[in-house]
Amino acid sequence: GIAMHSPARDWTHANGVSFDAAHGQYIISLYWYEQLLFVSAETGAIEATLGGAASSWSIPPGGGFGPQHSPVATPDGLWLFDNGFGHGGPSRLLRYSLDDEAGVAEVEWERGFEGAPDFTIMEGDILPMDNGYVAASFGMLGAAWVLDADGQLVWEIEAVAPVVLARGDDR
Repeated sequence: GIAMHSPARDWTHANGVSFDAAHGQYIISLYWYEQLLFVSAETGAIEATLGGAASSWSIPPGGGFGPQHSPVATPDGLWLFDNGFGHGGPSRLLRYSLDDEAGVAEVEWERGFEGAPDFTIMEGDILPMDNGYVAASFGMLGAAWVLDADGQLVWEIEAVAPVVLARGDDR
């Protein structure tokens, strides 16, 4: 049979969508493609992509992601949970700046999971908060964090496996 979590059964694994009101776009995460689509809310057209074979922005070495979850656009940049196993770990929390003029996506902020194992193949989430803090869950690693604006850990929980921590909200 076909494995439940495989491209043959779930060819895109669209696992995250958020709305970027500043640009009038939906941002859709395609797990198996290691790519984000930026889709016009008005026309439904794909206006840009990040990652994958035809990225609209180049990504400098070490700045790539994949697979990923939870894209979120804020005035500070584009936030993303990088599962990490596509590049050997660790799972990371990332914030990109997207320079349309130069055509470059730069990692401005990152925080990797510290521990062993250091990546999760399933789940994972990031939520930037209005006070500058960042909340994150690390899926199959059974951990969740809250980081301050400087990336310092202010709260954490680690559950005993097998536990999958994820998040749901109204965004």
